[in-house]
Amino acid sequence: MGKTRDQLYEELLVLKSQQGDSRAFDELVDRFQPRLWRYAYQLLGEEEPAREVLQEGWLAIIKSLASLNEAGAFPSWAYRIITHKASDWLRKRKRHRLVFTEMTDEAATPFTPPPPEADTMTAAIHTLSPASRALLSLRYADDLSISEIAVILGLPEGTVKSRLHRLRLRLREVLKVQSND
Repeated sequence: MGKTRDQLYEELLVLKSQQGDSRAFDELVDRFQPRLWRYAYQLLGEEEPAREVLQEGWLAIIKSLASLNEAGAFPSWAYRIITHKASDWLRKRKRHRLVFTEMTDEAATPFTPPPPEADTMTAAIHTLSPASRALLSLRYADDLSISEIAVILGLPEGTVKSRLHRLRLRLREVLKVQSND
């Protein structure tokens, strides 16, 4: 599968940024900030921690960008940095649950109420854990491939596929219950 025009342009921005072009880096930030923000928010479920993680993530990206060997790997690399920063944030706060634990006990996840104007699917998604919402966001909002998600999460592709399968089944169950209400 060939690269899209956007992907090629983003690779060019990465290469220029690595050469010290501040305008290219600013544009790279403008293009990735909303995606990385959404991902950090999905992981943590709170705005302030997500902002903190995003800021720490961009600092790490700036510090290490020159060492990135393949410009096309930037998106996966950036998401992986945000994943690690979110995990660090959770560990620092001494929470018991890490970002991507096995999603076997989804029912034990506290319910986060959806926005009042939310449609049925949004309400169903809000019943999932932050880690599950983040996984769905990577696949369906950011349109990343299974292999890209596997790299971001540091998981085998088969694990990513099975987690997405379980999440789709869970959403079907929730939507079925909601439609019977």
